[in-house]
Amino acid sequence: MPARPSSPFSSLDILRWTTAFAVFSISAPAAAIALHQDLALHRHLFLVGIAWVVTVAVLLAALRIHRLRLVEETRRADDELKGVRSRFEALTQGIGNDFFLYEHDASGVFIYLSPSLPAILGWSPEEFKAHYTTYLTDHPVNRAVVAHTEGSLAGVQQEPYSVEVRHKDGAARWLEVYEVPVLGPDRTVASVFGIARDRTKSRKAEAELLQVRAAVDQALDAVAIADLDGHIRFANKSWARLHGYEPSELTGRHLSMFHTPEQMERDVRPFNEAVARSGSHSGEVGHAHRDGSLIPTAMNTAIYQDADGKPNGLIGVARDLREARQRDTALRELLDSLDEFVFVATAERRVGFLNAAFRAAVGGRMSAGADAAEAFAPESRPFWESALEAALRGESPAPLRLALLG
Repeated sequence: MPARPSSPFSSLDILRWTTAFAVFSISAPAAAIALHQDLALHRHLFLVGIAWVVTVAVLLAALRIHRLRLVEETRRADDELKGVRSRFEALTQGIGNDFFLYEHDASGVFIYLSPSLPAILGWSPEEFKAHYTTYLTDHPVNRAVVAHTEGSLAGVQQEPYSVEVRHKDGAARWLEVYEVPVLGPDRTVASVFGIARDRTKSRKAEAELLQVRAAVDQALDAVAIADLDGHIRFANKSWARLHGYEPSELTGRHLSMFHTPEQMERDVRPFNEAVARSGSHSGEVGHAHRDGSLIPTAMNTAIYQDADGKPNGLIGVARDLREARQRDTALRELLDSLDEFVFVATAERRVGFLNAAFRAAVGGRMSAGADAAEAFAPESRPFWESALEAALRGESPAPLRLALLG
């Protein structure tokens, strides 16, 4: 039997190789798993990176779109504001130089002023571009101006308000201001847009009217103003007191409430007809108190006109004759008690009053209103005329002996 060829590897080598192979066979699956995990991790990191890149790109695109939108909204807002300015400028040019437009920023500095500004305040638009408080006077009304402006800047719509400002020449001017807050693209107040009306002349006229009204209201004579239909527009305290009312009760009431039906027919209607014919009239008109008592008055009524010269209403002044009548009655009683002849003549040479002794001397044939010369004998009348002329000139004529016509 032939001998088996000898192996180049010893038994120990074969054992080592077999062991190593076994180890390799056992380690190979673990390495594959580790490799798979590494690949998965890298893939995850790659996807996360891609996601971050996409997110950043989307954010950048959104920011760009938002920025473009803000730019567009700002441009549109500017265009709209320019349109508003131009429309208001056209409006103010059409109604004269009593208005000007303005805009100040959130800090209160004027950034726009319309071309009508110089005609009102003397400053050019460029000269006026300063903080709004620069032009305020120290008038107490201006204390509220800052509060109104801060309210507008807070986005709160303000009611129109008055402000006194300095003209370029140093004089004070009154403005009536209406403001609106202007929102920016971020919806916060970016500026305040306003229109100012020059009220200097009208405010002066109002002040003068208040003075006149105060004077009329305190007048001793009763004064009432009514429309052409006779409804009361104003009655002073004396008019109200004369008739037993408070002034607040009379506005809108008709003038007929101050007269009885008999007075309306006998006095008021003829009196008003005379006013309508000549524009004014004076005379005696009976009035009635709230309690029903009658009041004789001396009335003076005139039609007043509006700015266009058209009749606009009636103004009447009444003077209570009750006290005068009482004094007149007392004087007549005193004169009637005298034995001397007392004769009172008017400037028109009419008999005003004859006392009892005089009436008895002329046999009762003369009364008030008669020709005063008829009281004297023909030979005495020239002397009577001369004495009367001297009295009318304010002179004191010398005592005369005159013969009465008995």
